[in-house]
Amino acid sequence: MQDHIPPDADLAEKLKFLAPVALAVLAGTARFLMMPKGQSALVYLRGIIMAVLVAWIVAAATDGYGMNENYRVAVIGVCSFMADDLLRGLLLIGEKFRDDPLGFIKKWFGGGKK
Repeated sequence: MQDHIPPDADLAEKLKFLAPVALAVLAGTARFLMMPKGQSALVYLRGIIMAVLVAWIVAAATDGYGMNENYRVAVIGVCSFMADDLLRGLLLIGEKFRDDPLGFIKKWFGGGKK
């Protein structure tokens, strides 16, 4: 009877996707606590939502690389903490690309230097 898999093993596999969410909530909370006083609950909620979004994206990206689990958790945690900055940076890159796609591509690949 030792060859039977415990019923909780399947549940643990199903709940594996929640680990990045827990990291994101911790990182978002730490980021909120570092903000100046007087921030609203909506700022906290926005930070948590962005941290969770980034955590899921980074978790999916690092899952395919065969990265050591400790490094993977560290990358997810750092990216979740920096979620606001990362998403704002992506928006800025998108705006620059929208304004001048050809100039952006030239500058990105080094052709825009004078």
